[in-house]
Parts: sequence; structure tokens; C-alpha cells
Amino acid sequence: MNEPEPSPRPKGTAVLIVLATLCSVLAAPYGDDRDVEFARSRWNLHDPYLDGVAGALAKYKDAHGHYPDNNQGLGALDTFDARFEALMELSPDDSAHSDMDPAKFFQRHVSRQFWLSIRDQIRGSRAEDGRLPQDGEELQIYPFFVIGNDLSVGAHECRAQVAISKNNCFYLLGPNCVYDPSITPYGYENRNGLDATHFANSIANSDAGRKFSREVAPGIYVYSYNARDYYRTYRDALWARCGRIYGFGGLALGLFGVAAFRALKYRLGKTALLFPALATFLAFGFSYSIQATCYISSSMPRRNAKDLEAQKRLLEKFRNSGVINSETYAKAMKSFETDAIFVRSNEPGPGRE
Repeated sequence: MNEPEPSPRPKGTAVLIVLATLCSVLAAPYGDDRDVEFARSRWNLHDPYLDGVAGALAKYKDAHGHYPDNNQGLGALDTFDARFEALMELSPDDSAHSDMDPAKFFQRHVSRQFWLSIRDQIRGSRAEDGRLPQDGEELQIYPFFVIGNDLSVGAHECRAQVAISKNNCFYLLGPNCVYDPSITPYGYENRNGLDATHFANSIANSDAGRKFSREVAPGIYVYSYNARDYYRTYRDALWARCGRIYGFGGLALGLFGVAAFRALKYRLGKTALLFPALATFLAFGFSYSIQATCYISSSMPRRNAKDLEAQKRLLEKFRNSGVINSETYAKAMKSFETDAIFVRSNEPGPGRE
């Protein structure tokens, strides 16, 4: 009786083990996750602020029976829990602040963690006093202040219009607008009764999950270009990081499984199968050993120049299509300037010298 001939010994198992080892090394997330975490934290910062504006819009509808039209804009909101004028102290060398980006100007005068701490301060004030600050004298949030009841502007001070929402968010206000934490005007659209094609280029259309916009009611939208920028940055960084870990990790596991199957089937030496497992252990161990153990990210979002230009182009299209009038467009363009937010006089006010 003829014995079946044994299968020939495969020669590719060593190659599989080498490839599995290499993929194990490539799967390791070298470095910490700050590329993901920084963008995520700044994107998440926008969430309560978008909710606060949306809440004020809903209250406006309840109070007035309609939403602001596109010419009224968010500047019409009189339904914040508090809205008043405060003074902001400037450094003596900011005499030419009108030429500075308003976000950078604001960043020069507040702490790195301003947007993280401000809500806690407001929440504490509400809990202690049973209400929100109702004017600049009660605000007590550096660098915003008043001296007595005199709201005249001193040599190193400027006026700023501010508001506080029901969910304890602090907003700077400008010409017909409300600013997001990046000191960029929120976009607002009241599409009711207007041709939908006028809003074809709105970023709200591409945000089905409402990651950077809110649909307050059918046809009523508020959104932040800066929130979109950080959401996309976070999403792309997360996909890249997870793709590397799970992509190469899954490939390494598959190659190792095939190599193990071949080693068992053909009764090959199994010692070499330890290499992928050892490589995985060492690679991930080394990866975590080089991670920063402590880092603090500034809570101040940074503006993207391309987003600013895109927002301005959209406003221009709104003007050309009749969504907003020329006066509203002029105010909208002014709202990107530092002097429109931080209004400063050339001479000290009476009694302030």
C-alpha cells in the first residue's frame, strides 16, 4: 500500500514572520496623542458656546414671536441672561492695536486658560449670588472691570460689549454679531422665505451631525468656521492615528496567524513565532516610554486665514444675492477688525486721569 507523499516544506513562513514583526513595529503610536487631543479639546470648547447662542435664539423667538432676520443678525439678541458693557485693561504698548488680529490682541490680555476658567467663574457667581453679573462692576473677571460707576475710557482701557448665556458662556459682541472663542463672528442664517440656492455654499449644509453648527429651528442656523476647522483637524488626526494602529496591527495579526498555521501544518520550528509578539511588546513599550507625561494646552483657539476668507466670501455672496443688504455687509466686514470689538478713545475720560 502506497504511503501519501508528505507535502513539501513551504519556504515563505520566515518572510511572513518578518513582515508580521515589521507591521507590529509600525503599528506602535510613537509619541503622545497631542496632535489629536489639542484639536479635540479646542473643538469641544465650541460646543457649549454654540449651544448658548442657539438657546438665546430660541428665547428670542419666544419673546418676540419670530427669529432675527438676516439683517438683524445675532446682534439683535436681547435674550442672553446678561448683556452689558465692560472695560478691558490694555498694556501700555498696545497703542497700535487696531492693526493687530483681534484674536491675537485678545490673547495678549488674557490667561492661556481663559475660556476654560471663565465658565467656572460665572457658574460660581451664579451659585453664590443666585444670579449672573448684570454689569461690568459685578463682573470681576480679569481683565474686564470698572472703577465705581464711571464707564469712561482711560488711557490704557477700552470698551467691550459682553454677554453671558444661560449655560454660563461668556461672549464678546461686535457690530451686529456675536463672537466665538476664536474671536471670529458666528455665522447666522434665517432661510425662511428665501431661495435655498442662496445658501448653497453655507458650511451648515455639510454638517448633518451638527459638529460645528446648530439648527435652532427649520431654516434657522448658527455656525462657527473655527469649530469646523478644529473638528476636521481632530477627525483627520484621529483617523490617521487609529488607521496606523489598527491597520498595521490588524495586518500584523493576520500575517502572524498565517505564519502560525503554516508552522503547525508543516511541523516547522515555532520559536520564530515569538518575534512578532516580542516586537509588539517592545514597540508599544518604547512608544509609551517616550510620551510626554504632562502637557498643558492653551484653551485659546487660533483662527485659520483660509476660513476667514471663506467666511468673507460667503457674506459677499449673501450681499450680492440680497440675503443681506449693503449696510449689514459693511457691519459684517467691520466685525473682523480689532477696533470694532475693543473700542478705545484717544483721550482719557473725565475723572480717570
